[in-house]
Amino acid sequence: MTRSPDSGTQRRRYAPRRPREERSAQIIDAAAQLLAEHGWRGMTMERVAAAAGVAKSVSYAIFGSQAGLQRAVMLRAQEVTQARVAKALAAAREADGFVAAFSTGLVVYLEHVVREPDISRLVLLPIEGAPASVHEAIRDGRERVLQQIEDVIEARIDREGAANVDAHLIAHLVRGNAELLARLLLEQPEKFTPERLANATAAFARYMPHS
Repeated sequence: MTRSPDSGTQRRRYAPRRPREERSAQIIDAAAQLLAEHGWRGMTMERVAAAAGVAKSVSYAIFGSQAGLQRAVMLRAQEVTQARVAKALAAAREADGFVAAFSTGLVVYLEHVVREPDISRLVLLPIEGAPASVHEAIRDGRERVLQQIEDVIEARIDREGAANVDAHLIAHLVRGNAELLARLLLEQPEKFTPERLANATAAFARYMPHS
């Protein structure tokens, strides 16, 4: 005897079938959110699958293992970071003068940090239980950013004929201040908004002495 559709038997609901790339992005987004809330130890394959609304087997089929998913999340974080840095540096190149370049580039960078807070926390804030490979990836990424900032500063030095400017040291200061302000946005968003930091940066640029 077969059960009728109205017999009360409930079938398990599965997520609609989607292209592999779209499903992968969905799972990575869920993993990044869990990382921000629970740390690396809380990012289990079971939790990620439940948060993404997929079967655990789907996550394993795409990423192979939890370590594979961790690598995919870090790759996404690096891609996002590089994209936002590229946009900030492009804005800095177009600005008129060193101070305006710092102010403009910083505002662009902070706006993107706020748009993607989960990925931003992964790179900018210490997350409990991060494996050594994650620390290495973050360190390598920060070094790439430092070199990119230094390249922009050196180009401005050549264009504006500035003398006695230590491009490497200034690059450290720019990167450090950008990361500090980004952490304020992430840790105290109700107090430190992009608008407040943008206004403060603009005021700083306005009252700086110009040669």
